[in-house]
Amino acid sequence: MKENFGWIAKHLVLPLIPFIFGTLIRFVLHGPFICAIFDPAELSFSMAMLCFLVTLNASKLRDNSLAEGISFFNILGMIIFISLFVLTVFTKVLVDNNMLVILGAVKKALTDGRTNRAILKIFNNETTAKYVEVLATIKLLTVISSIAFFSSAIFFKFKYKLED
Repeated sequence: MKENFGWIAKHLVLPLIPFIFGTLIRFVLHGPFICAIFDPAELSFSMAMLCFLVTLNASKLRDNSLAEGISFFNILGMIIFISLFVLTVFTKVLVDNNMLVILGAVKKALTDGRTNRAILKIFNNETTAKYVEVLATIKLLTVISSIAFFSSAIFFKFKYKLED
């Protein structure tokens, strides 16, 4: 039991610390609104670390073909999660940049004395909506992938007796 707790703490909880703390900070700032407190970049980075640790742990198995299979699966997970991390960061940069362009246009419209209708037209920007839609898709993919790889790490631990 003590060995299992140590393995779970090291291989499951430790990699998720960035995600857990980031979520707690946003929970304090935004309240329990799940979309506002969930950051797919943090989760995907944490899950890449989890997959890395399970890969290292699997390399210690005596059965080489089993070790290679578990390692391959978790290396695939690392590639997926690093890709999701990069996509999330890239999309967030696009959203932030587009918002700066919109705010600049609104500032110019206000200083030029344009009407509220002209300002509302600036805010009705489809590009930002598309980027936010892409972020929502990335969040969904990150959650589904995380559930699959987190569950598999637990399965590998207890089914194949992964040890430190």
